[in-house]
Amino acid sequence: MWINRVAIPAAFALAVSGCGVVGAPPTVTAREQLLLAVPGDGEPAYRYEASGACPAMSGTIDAPNRLRSTTVAEQTPGSGGTVTMTYLAVGRDRPWVRLTFDAPRDARLIGKPDEWYAVDPTRVQDFERSVLSYYGDPDPLGIEHLIDSATTVERTGDGTYGGDLDLTRIAGPHPILPDGGVAALSGAWSVPFTATVGKDGRLTELVADVPDGACKLTYGGFGATESPKEPAADREHVAPDGLYDLLNVS
Repeated sequence: MWINRVAIPAAFALAVSGCGVVGAPPTVTAREQLLLAVPGDGEPAYRYEASGACPAMSGTIDAPNRLRSTTVAEQTPGSGGTVTMTYLAVGRDRPWVRLTFDAPRDARLIGKPDEWYAVDPTRVQDFERSVLSYYGDPDPLGIEHLIDSATTVERTGDGTYGGDLDLTRIAGPHPILPDGGVAALSGAWSVPFTATVGKDGRLTELVADVPDGACKLTYGGFGATESPKEPAADREHVAPDGLYDLLNVS
């Protein structure tokens, strides 16, 4: 059973005096309400997606079972084509990759389309920090970090919030940041955002108005999403050298 993380039991300070009760529940701020609505470790499988003005990324999370799939599109070096890569991380050290191409030449150099390739972690640069290793983080879009970075957070309606983000407060890579991270922000470091929380208390969307447009981050399908699965043995292939070249492009 999923427990609503937004409807926290208030800790009343009760003082009985005469015929009345004196005391009031502590105030939960708009920022705290949003943070509590971000997916937690015990959530059933769900979908996530980044779209709009931020790099496109989508996938499925099953945090309790340490399973995550992530699909992105990458430019292939040299050919100018595009390869769509689905990364499957089973825990910290059991990764797979599946590919599709729009340039046949890339298939000859990198691997067969729509096949699952078992990846050797020792051949991937900075493997433990890559999308191929999953430690159980239930917030792959980093929404909690965004809320923490906000200079203002206000409740604007029933399940709706807004405010301003200070992007310079975000440490490390993030879907909302340009290539080069915080150092590439120039003067565009403070941006407005809106967020939506569903009636079940789960955050479903955060939209940030970055200089290039609206960056949309969404979570959904809680409990109605099929969990990622390891490939069957007859569908697993050894990753070719060309795939590692692509994985290790900086």
